Amino acid sequence: VVALWYALLDGTVRRASAGYLRRLQGRASFGDVYRHVRTFAEVVLDRIFILRGETDRFEIVTHGEEHLRGLADRRQGALLVLAHLGSFEIMRTLSGDRGIPLNVLGYFKNAPRINADLRGLNARVEARFIEIRPGDPSFALEVAERIEAGELVGTMGDRVGFDSKSVRVPFLGAEA
Repeated sequence: VVALWYALLDGTVRRASAGYLRRLQGRASFGDVYRHVRTFAEVVLDRIFILRGETDRFEIVTHGEEHLRGLADRRQGALLVLAHLGSFEIMRTLSGDRGIPLNVLGYFKNAPRINADLRGLNARVEARFIEIRPGDPSFALEVAERIEAGELVGTMGDRVGFDSKSVRVPFLGAEA
């Protein structure tokens, strides 16, 4: 119902979804937009279940966990470059359950309400965030300290920094 409301009544959401879908598949019917918005809503709901520790609701398949386990066993830290494939929320939750310390480096002030709500579901999550603070490079020292302590630090590899240094490439029929 919530996804239908957004698809019907929120023009900004509808236009953004339709524009993306047209670049992706060459068309964007209302049904396509609704499915797109509903998928986004389902992902948010999945994050809530995961942060509440309800991972039994999902079939979780991992790849390469033995490499992370090896690092943890040797108490050797590393920087992980994450992508939007799968769920870093699941990775973060499983890392705690499996004794593989994982911190997430990121800028979390872009969505303060949802991040505050998600943090409220699992207090352990907050301790594993390293906040990027524009104008204050001290977060880099936190990253180094956690890696030196034998912990993993993950950060999304598809984000543009605050200094706007980036490389433009063709993606889905447009420049990204």
